[in-house]
Amino acid sequence: MRTFGRTYDPSIYNLRVKRPMALDAYCQSPRYFRDIEELLRKDLEFTTVPAGLSDKLAGQVLEANSVCLHIRRQFAMQADGSISQNVADFYGTCEIGYYRSAIQALAEAYGNLRIYVFSDDIDWALQNAGAIETGGCSVTVIEDVDPLRSFYLMRLCKHFIIANSTFSWWAAWLGQYSMKTVCVPPVWNREERRFPRDLFPSDWKIVHTASITR
Repeated sequence: MRTFGRTYDPSIYNLRVKRPMALDAYCQSPRYFRDIEELLRKDLEFTTVPAGLSDKLAGQVLEANSVCLHIRRQFAMQADGSISQNVADFYGTCEIGYYRSAIQALAEAYGNLRIYVFSDDIDWALQNAGAIETGGCSVTVIEDVDPLRSFYLMRLCKHFIIANSTFSWWAAWLGQYSMKTVCVPPVWNREERRFPRDLFPSDWKIVHTASITR
């Protein structure tokens, strides 16, 4: 087995594979797949609209000056559907101050915004929607907890305020609006000593007023 860290490591391309090999690698950096970006986007496109999704809501997201705001507070979900751990205990969670600062930055650039909030903690999002809302922006909490429908809607948004979460990372990366702005918290994992800049495209905006709490 060959192990690679969280930062971009070009030596992965120099591997000479002569027998079956297992790679233990994070490989989140877009630098790993920049040469196949167009193909990857095509392969990850939805072929059908997720069952149960409201056409009206999807249309509203597309037509609005929409922002996907993702809040992750509870659990990390494995591919098999199992829950691994409480993410707040390991990664930390983003403060309201981060979201407000990011909204303000987007509002200054694009004017009135329609904020669509996606979260694994709907009760918390509903209770704090007023604190997130800033002047000139309206906030709508998406109460549908189905991850497939949520991901589909997230990708339709024009701009993104992501959490320290690969779920919203991929939604932002796959978002097709050509003029999109993606806001990123400056702490991705509170246990890391430095910000993992390799994880993000160079044009994504780090909002430096954020902090990570439990």
